[in-house]
Amino acid sequence: MSVADFYAGKCVFITGSTGFLGKVLLEKILYSCPEIEKIYILLRGKKGLGISERLQQILELPIFTRLKRDRPKDLEKIYPVAGNIDEDGLGLSKEDHQLLIDEVLVHVSTAYSNIHKIFIEEKFYPPPIPIYRVDEIIKERPDQKEAKLLIVCASLAEPIPGWLDTWGGATGIIVPACKGLARVVPGRGSNVLDLIPVDYVINLMIVAATRNVSPRDVLIYNCATSTENPLTLNKLSKTVIPDGKKHKFNELPIPSLMFIESKLVLNITAAVLQTCPAILADAFLRMAGKEPK
Repeated sequence: MSVADFYAGKCVFITGSTGFLGKVLLEKILYSCPEIEKIYILLRGKKGLGISERLQQILELPIFTRLKRDRPKDLEKIYPVAGNIDEDGLGLSKEDHQLLIDEVLVHVSTAYSNIHKIFIEEKFYPPPIPIYRVDEIIKERPDQKEAKLLIVCASLAEPIPGWLDTWGGATGIIVPACKGLARVVPGRGSNVLDLIPVDYVINLMIVAATRNVSPRDVLIYNCATSTENPLTLNKLSKTVIPDGKKHKFNELPIPSLMFIESKLVLNITAAVLQTCPAILADAFLRMAGKEPK
């Protein structure tokens, strides 16, 4: 049975559909599984907008272009459900809860959920500390209660090449570097950067759901590239900088990207390659009667 056949006539429930992964998942499963019955997505009102208005905002994104072009009627298969993942029972009404109770739930976790392990197997791991201690630690260290590690990057091919909706993670380094605005970054060039295109992750999510229908043991999948196709920080630099030059993406001449471990060397290099040139450039703009950048 093909993946598309598995989803034919079925209803799917998606949480996190307003996030980066969720948007791509919604488009991909709807486009690649044309016989799917319905897709329920959990939404909450935000900034004066109801769930229907928020759904329309999502559908206006360029990633839904091919769906609107080829099968626009399929967009009517999307049904927003009011709720909130921060509330008990997802904040669902009794009616909506009963409607969704029999649907399959797929939990996708990043490799960083077990970052303390060198080798991560496809299995559940017990928490390294009791769960109640997590809340205590957060209260004790409020300055360190939030940390985001983004390893999912722009799409390779689908729904459109190079699409993403966030400037965090690796993109926050690549874009300013290719523009010539950032030339040095703290880090070790030989370190492996575990990046995975969003369409690879979404394809795995969709296929994983077909394998978890009624197993005795929950199947766990790791979606990573570091062991099969490692990308070091130095290799990243040698790849993206020439590509940026090729497409004339740079705003300043001779863009470069170096990773430096020593804080002293980093500060000196940054001063020579970034800070001083920026000060001089602003001075010339002021002399020319223009607003400095």
